[in-house]
Amino acid sequence: MVGTAEESSWPPELDDLFARERLERAVKEATLFLRQASRSAAVPSGPAMRDYAEHVGYVIMQAADADLRFAALAALLHHNEDGYPAKMLALSGRRLADALMTSRVPLPDDFDSLVTRYEAAYRRRNQIVHAIRPHGDRDADAERFEMTVRPTPTQPQERVRTMSVASSIETITVEELIEFEFELQLLSNAASQWFQALTEAGLGESSDPGLGTRGDAH
Repeated sequence: MVGTAEESSWPPELDDLFARERLERAVKEATLFLRQASRSAAVPSGPAMRDYAEHVGYVIMQAADADLRFAALAALLHHNEDGYPAKMLALSGRRLADALMTSRVPLPDDFDSLVTRYEAAYRRRNQIVHAIRPHGDRDADAERFEMTVRPTPTQPQERVRTMSVASSIETITVEELIEFEFELQLLSNAASQWFQALTEAGLGESSDPGLGTRGDAH
């Protein structure tokens, strides 16, 4: 805890700043507590905003289902005499795509295309979930919050001399969220179909599925 100007080495101006920040934080915490006490005020109250939030939630749920189905498929593809590698079930995104593409099981080109679609969907899911939506009237129309703002440095690890970083602004509508939900469902179904087909072909029953090496398929 920061002491007074006499007790600390901070300049008096900083002590005043910290005191104002503590007061502002206490006010915000009290406001959030009151919203928690009244659940109707703790959640978006406008019908359009609630509809948007609902479909963002559907995207999260569908994406989680796709992650799990593709992870199970990766575990099947990497099965050996020791069984199924449990660590595959914790993978997602690029790491999971790499695992799917590096199995020793020969698979056709359309499987590669499916993995590419999954990885693109994972990136889209992250964009939707982690983007910042501007605050506004909680009963406002959709245009006030259907916007994502993302930092866009030239390079992912770029260092900047100021806190000002260019941002990309994109409007994502409810209709686009619904369309993306269907894409996630299609991916989940495809992963399940591949899992079933490979299982029926005997993969996973022994350390050597008798399907050659992945390189044989291309």
